[in-house]
This record gives sequence, C-alpha cells and structure tokens, in this order.
Amino acid sequence: MNAEIKAEVETKDLELASKVLNKIGLDLETYLKMAITELINKGDIPFELDNE
Repeated sequence: MNAEIKAEVETKDLELASKVLNKIGLDLETYLKMAITELINKGDIPFELDNE
C-alpha cells in the first residue's frame, strides 16, 4: 500500500533541488523514498543538523 505525501516548499528551492537531483540521475520522488528508508534504517535523520 502506498501513501501520498503533500508538502509545501518554496518554488525556487524545489527547482534548485530538482536540478541537483537531475545531475545525479534522481528525481524528487526517488530521493524522498531513499531518505525515508534511511530514516527507518538508522532510526535518525540521514544528515547532520546544524544547531546554529
């Protein structure tokens, strides 16, 4: 079973993220699935947080 995710992001941020992902051969949906899988596997977010 699949669930749909809806998120609001700045248009420019979405465009920039899509450009980066396209350069490495990914689309946003694939990246989000990968990030969620890493979140589950690590039990934590898959990147460092800057607390500044």
